[in-house]
Amino acid sequence: MKAINAKQRAWSDRKVAQALGRARTRFVLILALLFALPAISFAVSDPTRDNIKIAAEIGGSGTALAGMSLIGNISEGNPRESAGNFINIRIQLIAREQVDPDSPFPTPNANRELGTIPLLTGEYMHYFEGINNSPEDNATGEMGELTVDRTNTFSISMTGQPAKLLDFIEQYAGKGFIIIYRENESTDHYVRGSYDKPMMLKSYDAKKGKEAKVVTLTFEGKGYHLPLKYVGSIVTAAPDTISAGATDLAITDNPQYRMSAHSSSVAIATVSGIAAADYGRTIDILGIASGVNPPTIADNTVFVLIDGATFTGNIGSRISFRILDDETLVEIEGSRYQT
Repeated sequence: MKAINAKQRAWSDRKVAQALGRARTRFVLILALLFALPAISFAVSDPTRDNIKIAAEIGGSGTALAGMSLIGNISEGNPRESAGNFINIRIQLIAREQVDPDSPFPTPNANRELGTIPLLTGEYMHYFEGINNSPEDNATGEMGELTVDRTNTFSISMTGQPAKLLDFIEQYAGKGFIIIYRENESTDHYVRGSYDKPMMLKSYDAKKGKEAKVVTLTFEGKGYHLPLKYVGSIVTAAPDTISAGATDLAITDNPQYRMSAHSSSVAIATVSGIAAADYGRTIDILGIASGVNPPTIADNTVFVLIDGATFTGNIGSRISFRILDDETLVEIEGSRYQT
């Protein structure tokens, strides 16, 4: 009887322990839901925020710790990096209506780099030149009761009041734009705005007085991202055509190249025409416009592809490469769109 009673007590203890474990699990799940539900609710109700990042900001400390461990330490910058009047007077201004809505807008990679912005056929990027030292790119963020209210502004002042500028103001005030600008004494470009979160032409100030004639344009957006480095192409002309059946990519001044359909499958495996001045340039290879048997590009010593994955130039496909040297092109992470 003592043995039986001992077994019964042991069995009873196990059942109690299991019941307590289940109760603790339910308690933890209830707490998690209490924290998660408000985050999800705010993410859905506020379209100006990135849903995943809202949950990360309002959610647990584990996410914050993981994020900070990735950011690491930030050292003091040098005076050159903090010098004022650093934006070049020429900017590229892309109206939202010029962007191809059926082609996915590029997403930034881990290095905060953004690939080529896809434009509708026949649309190109146009530059605006401002007064020296007039362009300004500003961003503010303030924590409200629930979320961070972000405001991005970009302004540029232009001399005179030419007819084209006045027409632009009349037609595009209140419309959305993507802005690309370059820093002085640098080849680096940066981008403001996206297809979903453009920079709106919020206001203009056209002055004509005894001192000067000047127009100041001010753009404002509520996008999540601060300036991203633009590693894509500045598209100002139609792409060069890669001849049907060609296996070599001949590099020119054009940043874009369109593949051609062929009677049979063909692989582009070599490159030519690269000069030292091309090192570091970005080029885009676009899929065929129509037809069948699109060319392919396989991973080799010339075309270095991420994970060795072959690119097929189907209609709507695109990929970007950075020219490393006179015989090596490296795929830019996040630039590939494969249909």
